[in-house]
Amino acid sequence: MRALSVKQPFAERIASGIKTNEFRSWGIETMGPLLIVASKAIHDDHDGMSAAEIAKLPLGVAVCVVDVERVDGIPGAFVWKLARARRVAPVAVRGSAAIYHVPDTLVKVVGAPASEALALPPSKRTAKRSREKAPRAARRAPRYRYTYMQGDDALPGGARTAVEARGEAAGMAASRNVDISVVCDGLLVATITPKGTPASNVFRLLDGDDVLPGEFRDNAESEARRFAKKLRRPIAIATFYGRVLATVAP
Repeated sequence: MRALSVKQPFAERIASGIKTNEFRSWGIETMGPLLIVASKAIHDDHDGMSAAEIAKLPLGVAVCVVDVERVDGIPGAFVWKLARARRVAPVAVRGSAAIYHVPDTLVKVVGAPASEALALPPSKRTAKRSREKAPRAARRAPRYRYTYMQGDDALPGGARTAVEARGEAAGMAASRNVDISVVCDGLLVATITPKGTPASNVFRLLDGDDVLPGEFRDNAESEARRFAKKLRRPIAIATFYGRVLATVAP
């Protein structure tokens, strides 16, 4: 089975179904089951958890199996959409960089029958038959160019034009009293405030494949330099949901 190492506490967040977006600088083409393994290292961002809670989290073991539904973005900034997290027996796994493979015999879904086989990605023939048998309404579902995000969560609906997207985002921002991001072809193009006006650009800082905690606006470059100096390695500045704009050296 394919596996991916994730630092705690985010491996636990994925296993709990709380974290459904995984940010990586690289993408994958094969969707389907993915084993999440808790790295032996702990992320600098404890995501609001206390030191006592962090100390109880398992390290260096398998924590769950998730389904990768799709991967959005462009080279340098990808978002993996995860769903249906199933906890597995905490078996020790030696992690590796990027995607690696773990014997299926080590993966045991907690509470599942021993004879239950893990779902594998459908073959091209099976996928073709599924499309042929799909209802016409499903096959004709509109493909929106503009979609919406509230924080890291994708919102239902979408629009085909920028004007329509701006209006719908303004309505959602006002009704929810939060900022709504408008995404076009995987890139953040605007963030609309509850007042219906565009917010200042939001950026993320990337430490290799890891997204550093926080959202940055006008202070993105100064914060990138601070992190680069502290960590002693290059830090990339990226749009909130898009391409890498610059890399700051230590």
